[in-house]
Amino acid sequence: MEVKHYDEKKLKRIIFFMVMLILFNTSIAFAENNTDTPLQQLQQLQDKYDFEIIDTEDLPENVTPLEVDSIEELENILKSENTCVEEIHIDLTDSININDNITVTPMGLWPSQPATHYYTISSDDVHRLVSEVAYYYAWDDYYNKFRITGIRYKSIYFTWNINHLWEQENYTATISSDTTKINVSVRGNLYAYIEYSGNSIKILKKRINLSYSISR
Repeated sequence: MEVKHYDEKKLKRIIFFMVMLILFNTSIAFAENNTDTPLQQLQQLQDKYDFEIIDTEDLPENVTPLEVDSIEELENILKSENTCVEEIHIDLTDSININDNITVTPMGLWPSQPATHYYTISSDDVHRLVSEVAYYYAWDDYYNKFRITGIRYKSIYFTWNINHLWEQENYTATISSDTTKINVSVRGNLYAYIEYSGNSIKILKKRINLSYSISR
């Protein structure tokens, strides 16, 4: 009877080790079959988020992609980057910015003065996109108000930037019919670039459709 009991214990141990060996081999095979390459991981994320996988050689000049260490970190960024259309309509009163440049203006107006207005289109820790409009204005004695007498130039640029790109579609700055303000219109796309394990992606961060007015 003791011999039989010993054989049963030995048989149970053998069965136990065989089961564990089968489970171990199965887990290894499962892991090997489910290890995706970084590119495959990105392609899977494309089913959930809107972004473009691009060749590193096709990166725009002066753009350094933000590097992430894991697919989880990348997905957290994609979740936080709420791609949206920003439609903004604002009236702004500019502060006076006078220098020594004076031009001749029509009778009834004081000499024109140059001024520059800056408007932040988009900003966060890694970028700031600005619209700059330079113009002339003069005081009208008859109507007791400032008038816009000319537009010197307009420009959109980054004051700081790491991984963003601005693709402009439309940008206008026109003087209103009563010459009391400048109407500015901006339309375009703001993209962010991210790199994961040697692969670069392009995200549409914001679709900008902006209009604002500058008056004195």
